[in-house]
Amino acid sequence: MTKDIRWGILPTGWIAELFVKDLLLTGHHVSAVGSHSQSSAARFATAFGIAKAHGSYEALAADADVDIIYIATPHPQHFAAAIVTTPFRPEPDAVSFRTCQSVPLELSRM
Repeated sequence: MTKDIRWGILPTGWIAELFVKDLLLTGHHVSAVGSHSQSSAARFATAFGIAKAHGSYEALAADADVDIIYIATPHPQHFAAAIVTTPFRPEPDAVSFRTCQSVPLELSRM
């Protein structure tokens, strides 16, 4: 069942590279990648055979062909990425309880 999940990856650094390599090695499907830079997303997509490259976090979050987004930023940057992506993630959104508490408020402003 897990192999039917269509993954989105955000952004395109070394953490994302390691995660995508593992996903592909285990037969998972990566549908799209997002970055603040279209050229970075395109390079990453080409390197890993990913069909879609988005030049913004918001575009990746809006992609109907993505079921779940892996946020591959360092932990202090999870909060910014969480604001524009799905509210369900396996890793912390922020490094403090206070910052995590503000996620629903920020999402309600969208």
